[in-house]
Amino acid sequence: MNTPKSINIEPHTPASSASALTGGGAVTPTPAFTSGFKNFGVLTVPNKKDFRSRTGLVHCVVRREMGQGRFGLAAPKLVFALQGRDGAETPFLKAEKVGAGRKFVIYDVSEKGSKVFGTLTNSTKLGTSLIYNLNQHEEQVACISYQVPSILTAVLEGRPRHAQIAVATAHVDKKMGLFEAKIKNSINKTSSLEGVADLNFAHVFENTSPYSKGGGRWGLNFKGRGRQASPKNMQMENNQGEIMLQIAKWDKNVYNVDFRAPFNMFQAFGFALAQIEL
Repeated sequence: MNTPKSINIEPHTPASSASALTGGGAVTPTPAFTSGFKNFGVLTVPNKKDFRSRTGLVHCVVRREMGQGRFGLAAPKLVFALQGRDGAETPFLKAEKVGAGRKFVIYDVSEKGSKVFGTLTNSTKLGTSLIYNLNQHEEQVACISYQVPSILTAVLEGRPRHAQIAVATAHVDKKMGLFEAKIKNSINKTSSLEGVADLNFAHVFENTSPYSKGGGRWGLNFKGRGRQASPKNMQMENNQGEIMLQIAKWDKNVYNVDFRAPFNMFQAFGFALAQIEL
């Protein structure tokens, strides 16, 4: 039976050039980035000089692998790396799944060793919404909301999943408390994150509607960054229709994740985690 999570989104065009469509490459051992990025960190908000001309976004990649969990059970681990113009990858963040639910601990690996930086937690289902909270240490800095239609609606309409993300652009304790409260209030009242948009330190984005290719097939134009059809493929846009964040499947367990301001790498990775693991 068709469900929202099983409906594939196809890239607009197939891969045609390895030089133009880098989805991976040699992994560099240090965070020194020699392709135009200087002092780029996990909380850096990029500007125009950081964007690629092809997409207008910063290019990154997430690789998913199975690590070793407790009692010998496999647990997923995902690594988030910045991509250079030569295709080289510089790891900045990694996430490891903990427990039986959809909770991930996120580590900063941009320097020697690694340190816990935050968490992504799937909270309880509220109404028709499935909620993920992204916390930087103790502060919530983003919320991801998926609409969960009934099985009947999914079968009759056959549309891909719908998502919103609210991101905070300031880190002030009092404002963060207001951010969390506004999120809960908005979801409880409207089953959406729209109510968060009136905060002067937060932005709300929603996924781009894919176009129908006929025969129950759907597509999005990732400008060469996608190579495989997947229900994980998604773009998030602002209210002017500009793409601010996208995730596109490149290969088995490899996803290109691209973003621009106001997102930073940590927030972009949080969205990718939720999308890949949903």
